[in-house]
Formats: sequence, C-alpha cells, structure tokens
Amino acid sequence: MNELPDTAAFARWIGTFAASLTEHEAHLNALDAAIGDADHGVNLRRGALVLATLVRHHDFSRPEQLLRAVGSTIVDHVGGASGPLYGSFFVRMAAALATTTGAVPLVGAMRAGVAGVAELGGAEPGDKTLYDALAPAVDALESALSAGQSPARALARAAAAAEAGRDATIAMIAKKGRASYLGERSAGHQDPGATSAALLIAAARTLIPSTLQGVALSGPRFVNDPRSFVADSLRGVVANAADLRWVPDPGYLVRETTPPAGRVALVSGGGSGHEPLHAGFVGEGMLTAAAPGLIFSSPNAVQIHAATAAAHAGAGVVHIVKNYTGDVLNFAIAAELAAAEGIAVETVVVDDDVASDRDGEGPGRRGTAATLVVEKICGAAAQRGDALADVAALGRRTAAAARSMAVALRAPILPGETRPSFDLAEGEAELGIGIHGERGTSRIPSATAGELVAALVDPIVRALGLSDGDDTIVVVNGLGATHDLELSLVFAEVADRLAGAGVRIRRSLVGTFVTALDMSGVSVTLVRVDDEMLDLFDAPTAAPAWPNVPPVEFSGIGDRRPPEITLRVPAAGSADDPVLPPPGDDDLSHHETVAWLQSFADRVIASEPQLTDLDRSAGDGDFGATQLAALTGLGDLAARGYRSLSPLFQLISESYLVRAGGTSGALFGMFFRAFARATAQAGSDGIPLTVLAAASAEGLRIVRELGGASAGDRTMIDALEPAVTALEQASREGASLPAALAAAAGAADSGVRATAEMTARRGRASYLGDSARGVVDPGAVVVHWFFDTATAVIRDSRAHRTGVRWPE
Repeated sequence: MNELPDTAAFARWIGTFAASLTEHEAHLNALDAAIGDADHGVNLRRGALVLATLVRHHDFSRPEQLLRAVGSTIVDHVGGASGPLYGSFFVRMAAALATTTGAVPLVGAMRAGVAGVAELGGAEPGDKTLYDALAPAVDALESALSAGQSPARALARAAAAAEAGRDATIAMIAKKGRASYLGERSAGHQDPGATSAALLIAAARTLIPSTLQGVALSGPRFVNDPRSFVADSLRGVVANAADLRWVPDPGYLVRETTPPAGRVALVSGGGSGHEPLHAGFVGEGMLTAAAPGLIFSSPNAVQIHAATAAAHAGAGVVHIVKNYTGDVLNFAIAAELAAAEGIAVETVVVDDDVASDRDGEGPGRRGTAATLVVEKICGAAAQRGDALADVAALGRRTAAAARSMAVALRAPILPGETRPSFDLAEGEAELGIGIHGERGTSRIPSATAGELVAALVDPIVRALGLSDGDDTIVVVNGLGATHDLELSLVFAEVADRLAGAGVRIRRSLVGTFVTALDMSGVSVTLVRVDDEMLDLFDAPTAAPAWPNVPPVEFSGIGDRRPPEITLRVPAAGSADDPVLPPPGDDDLSHHETVAWLQSFADRVIASEPQLTDLDRSAGDGDFGATQLAALTGLGDLAARGYRSLSPLFQLISESYLVRAGGTSGALFGMFFRAFARATAQAGSDGIPLTVLAAASAEGLRIVRELGGASAGDRTMIDALEPAVTALEQASREGASLPAALAAAAGAADSGVRATAEMTARRGRASYLGDSARGVVDPGAVVVHWFFDTATAVIRDSRAHRTGVRWPE
C-alpha cells in the first residue's frame, strides 16, 4: 500500500467503525460485565454517535486532519480507559501522517497508533487488552503487503489476525484494568477491549473501495433501518402468531394465553439473527416466553427477569440457556432477581457444539441447534405436569446426550455491514463454525456433500460414544441460506453415514430452525434418546415454527441411484419398425434423415451454454439444461438400428416429453410426435417434400394450440411459422427438397432475428415486458437449427452423390 487512502476513505473507515460499535454495544457490555464494570459498549457507543456525525459532515481536506479530530472526539466523549487509549491511537496516526512528507504507507501510520496505545496504557502482549488485537493486526498487514498481496487482501489478513488476537484473550489472565483485579478468574472470558479493537480493524477493510462490494455476497436485504431491524421484524412475528405477545419494555415475547396455574414455565432467549429460534418456539407445548437480544447479542438480565416473571404460573421456571458468556451471565442474574421475588428457577445450559470442546479450557462448548430439542422435550414434560426439578433434569439429560457440528460455505453479513464476518475464498469451506458468524476451527477445500457430512458426523459420533444399536434423533439444520434441496441431500448422507456405524435414527428433523442470519451452511445434531425422550419429542405443540407433522419412525434411506426413465418407443426390428419401400430420388433418405437428426442433437448439445445465456437474459435460465436433458441420452442414432424413420422421431419426441420437462419439453416433444405420425404414414423409408411440409405444418398447429402463442409473441413459433410457410410454398411450386429446406432455414433465421425486437407475450419472458427486448428467443433458435442442420446434411449428401455441390 504505497499510496495512502484519501480522506473520504478514512471517513468511510471511521463511519463503519462507529456503526459497528453501535450494533455491538450489548455484546461489548456483556463481555465487560464478566470481567469489568459492564460499560465498555455504552462508553464506545456514546463516542460512536458523535463520530458518525463528524464523518458525515466533515470538511477536512487531508486524512491527518480528520484523524486528529476523531482522536479528540473520542477523548472528549468516551469515558474510562477506552477513551484515552483509542484517542491516542488516532492522534498518533494523525501525527505520523502530518510529520512525514510524501506518501506514507498505512501500515506505518497504524503502527504509530498502536505504539501510542502501548505507551499510554503500559500494555504488553498477553496482558489481555485491546493491544492483543491491534498489534498482531498491524504485523499481519505489514507482512501481507511485503509479500506482494493486494491492499484488500492485506487488510483482510489484518482483520483475521485481530480476530485471532481477540479470541486468544479468552485464555489469558488480565494484567491491566479492572479485569486484573480478578486474577485467574479473568481467564475464560473474552476481553471487551480486544473485541472492539477487532471491530476497528475489520472496519479498516472499507479503506479499499472494492471491499465495500462484500454486501453483494448476501444480496440486498429487506431492511428499513439496521438499528430497528429486530424490532421491525418482531412486529411481523407477533402479527403472524395466534398466541404471542410482545412486551417492548423491557423487551420480551410471552404467550398470549396464560398457562394453567401450577404448571412449570419455560423461558429461553438469546441474540436475534437465529430465527426461528427462539421466537418461533414460544407456544403451548414448548416455551412460555423468550427474551431476544440484538443481532448476535445476549438479551440483558432485565429482559430475562421480566420474561421470567411474566411466564411464572406458580410452579417455577426453567431457563434454557445456550452456553455463551453473555447469555449465561445475564440468565444467572435474572435467576437471582427472580429468586428474590420468590420465583424458583432451574437452569439448563445447552453446550452441544463439538468444535468448541477444549477439554475444560475456556468457556466450554457452545450451545447451538440442540437447544431446539431441549426446548421441545422440556416443553412436553412441563405440558404433562412434571415438577420443576423433573423438567430441568430431563433438559440436562437431553443436553448431555446431544452434540452438534456445523460447516459454512459462505459467512453471514450483519445488517448495516458491508462485509462478511469472515472471508472464504472460492472453493473453501469453514468447518466447526458457530451460529454468530464466528470463524471455524479449520478451513478445508470445499468437497462433496458426502465428504462434508463425514467431517461433521464422525466427530459427533466419537464425542457421544455412539455404537451399533444406539437410538438417536437427527437434526439437519440450515443456517439461513441453505436450500431445502441441499438439506434433504445432507440428511440422506447423514443417514448413510450412521447406517454404516450401526446407529439407528428414530426421529429426524430437517429444515431451517437455528440460523446465523444468511449464512450458507448446515449443522448436524445427534441426540442419543430413550423411549421417554422420544415420547416427549413426539408430543404435540402449538409453537408456530415447529413442523407439526405426525411423528414417523425412520424407516431407512433409499438406494443412491438416479431415477430410471424408460422411454416408450418401439424396439428396432419389431413389428412397429417395419421394412418399407425405398424413397424417391428427391426424398430425404433413411441415411440422410438419421444424419440430420444426429447433427441437430449434436449442435444443440454443444450449444447448451449459449442457450442458457439467452434464457437467463429473458427467462429463468433453464432452457439449455432442458434441451440437454432431452438430447444427451439419445447417443448414436445410427447405432440404434431402426429400419424405418417413424420410431426414430418417436424416440426424440418421447425423450423431450419425459426427460426435458417444462414448457419447451412438452412443445418440442409434440412437434417431433407430428413427424413420427407423418413418417409412419409416408409409405416409404424416406421423407418426401410433401410429407416434410405436412409434418412441419401439423407440428406448428399442435405447438400453437398447446402453447397458445401466435406469431409476434416472441416464441419458437416466430421461427417455425415462416419455415412452414416456405416449405409449403416450395412444395406447391415443385421446388427440389434441398431448395425447399434452404428456404425454410432462411425463413426461420429471419424469424429468430425478429424476436430480438419483440415484446414477449408468452412464457416466463413475458413477465419482463420490454426489458427482454434485444435478446433473441432460444426456442426460435433451436427451431432454426432444426431446419438448418437438415439443409447442411442434404447439401453434403447430394454433393457426395452427384458431385455437384448445392450453393450455400
């Protein structure tokens, strides 16, 4: 990075950092609550609001002027130690830029900023401070640039190094700040300063304009304002549920119907962005209430306490908590507040994620999709009248018997952000990811679904000690942007893998239940079960997001083979494939017809990408694929050994009708069916011009009748109708067959060109109106090729026969 980014780029960086601090305020507070005074997020957000105004309305001409103002603003508006430290970072960066002539590498300015932090705070590596994220980030930036990597890639490496430094603080013992008072008790908690520093470095990626395009990975969102995204969404959730009420102050969801007195209540909650968990599982037979936090941030203790009090029906409340520091802490505080009011609370912590198992180190395994199963089993137990201690015991037993693991093919992008939470290159997959956009435990080459499933299932089986004959519930869960087709495929692979290990699937749940916003990925959860757990899992519930289908005992997975399609066509040499008299001299011979149809099929197959591109421009992009499906399986037509031509046309017709699907499959199938009938009635083993014209006209009639299209509608008819007119005219005038075919091909070609100027009135292209203009219709193109390949074949054949080549 030999040239410094301009002032606008620095303003973009600071603006992104300010927005990120606002978005993560609750998370930073929760981290600070564990080892400090819980104000890190509040303090930084106070400064972020002023910074956002500063960068929107600044009139600084040079980057150092802006950075100096940023540093002063932070010192003035951010309290505690964070204000002076971050202020020093930006002031030192500004000084480095102002005192050096010429272009200064960004890495030099950032290193000066980090030095200012170290000097003012007296921090060293390993002291569990923001320095532990900043210093490795600058080192990574310098190393990547020195290695010749692009500025965008170097900043991505810096962001990854900052995140790694942030994560490394979990195991450290704090030696600076309020956290140092805790001594060894500070270990196991992520440092909030390092966390905000990682946000700073992540935001620095926007210094390079191209990195702003990261949002395209996710596509546009339906968002009014990122700051009100959760609240705006909850309005719709409540409006769509019959038994759900939102209490905005302090913020929780509770059943509209009061549970019967003396029934145990269930309360869960967590950061938003995991929907339908938890809001979708509030209902009779599952949760009584849920407390949603901001995106990927724990709800606060006040929310949880209020939800607990609202849910309490006299028999106590079970808290179901995913094992994250903020969640565990805030639920624990809420439980103490409830106990002070005489509400008995039992807590079930779900810690199913195998990838985060550290053998007793750190905060322990994360809570992920097994939460859903725990909520279902506990909810059913409460519904049947179990006592508080018994419901909690069932929940703990379920959690202990559950393990999960996940893989991502694309990271999520938070609302208001411009980049994914981690980078994945083309052809890479992130194994062992969490449900908050965290990086995984390893990055692997993207593989087949079967190989990825093995990488998920095998560690779970080992962790649970599953063996031959064990019974399980299997949950295959989409992480937000994974299609149902993919999830079903993954489940089939999971079933195969478990069958190989002798592990029995008693129940399965396949769908999108516990998400990470729009992450493209999947998690697999296995729960070892007994009959009681199965009965509770099968019990009815009115929770809106639970798939209320009758419980079905898993009966095995089918064979791994594609569907077998049998074409109903005559066998070569059968009574339906008779020996016919030879054709007339000017007729298309048997050999010429076979060569024509082979040439047509080969041309369409080779042109599939072109047809797909045409259809993608003015349709749904599947036309090339449907043509390929119809014609690929035909193989060598001559080798089929048909004695007559009608079975050959019937073969192509049947292949279109059965293999292609869609509108084009039906229309082309019936078009070729007209040729099969006409050649069966021709009386010879050839095609005279009269039969060719009649078959084409009959095909046109059928296509027009079935599709409802007319000339000018921008369909295959716009090439077919002029071709038929040319054939019929040539037949009336006694033209030779080669001349007639050439005229038909020319007329079809003119029809194809004309479709580029038409507004579609049939098919999916009609939905686009005038926006499809300028693109020729792919169906018309294939019709032209049908006549054009016939023209070429007969020209070459007659030239070979007579020595005279027909003019092109």
